[in-house]
Amino acid sequence: MNISNVKLLDIGGSTQNFRYNSQPYINDIVFSPLSKVHIEVVHCDIKNAEGVDLVGDIVNSDFKERIKSMSFAIILASNLLEHVRDLTDFCQALEYILPSQGILIITGPNLYPYHGNSIDTFFRPDVKEVVSLFPGCDLKTGIILESNESHFITLMKHPLILLLTLKNWAIPRYGYEEWKKRLSDIPNLFNKYRITCVVLRKR
Repeated sequence: MNISNVKLLDIGGSTQNFRYNSQPYINDIVFSPLSKVHIEVVHCDIKNAEGVDLVGDIVNSDFKERIKSMSFAIILASNLLEHVRDLTDFCQALEYILPSQGILIITGPNLYPYHGNSIDTFFRPDVKEVVSLFPGCDLKTGIILESNESHFITLMKHPLILLLTLKNWAIPRYGYEEWKKRLSDIPNLFNKYRITCVVLRKR
């Protein structure tokens, strides 16, 4: 395979502002190195904003067919599956748009606090759980990585976030159900974050 002809679809990777400013390490560690080896990256998201090349929902039939016709050799879905309401339909769509022998890269939290700025379903899979979502793919490699940080360490680095978190734990400001979700972080407060990383190849 001529690497200069490879196209990668970054699905759910948000906006240019998010990748360059809010979380600049995403561009520095992931996308900048890809551009240096001339891999074409196309960013897809449901947000219509700067830095989103394809705007739409891949579960939508017409949009799904459009993406499939573009023949992306690699699809990256990073820290996305825990924000999907209908996980089965979404993963079926991902597998469908990937061509035969294409590569699917999935990353996401295995142990991480509730982060429901849009939705957090608490999907915290291990490698086997991710593989089971893509029956038409074979596992190439999978691992659970452990971070050097815990939720406690993160909070200690950011006093304002610490104060807000303590307030959210103490007062059910957004309703009882939301409060329970936020309190679920406490038992793992001192445990290091874990990230599931899986690489699959479609048959």
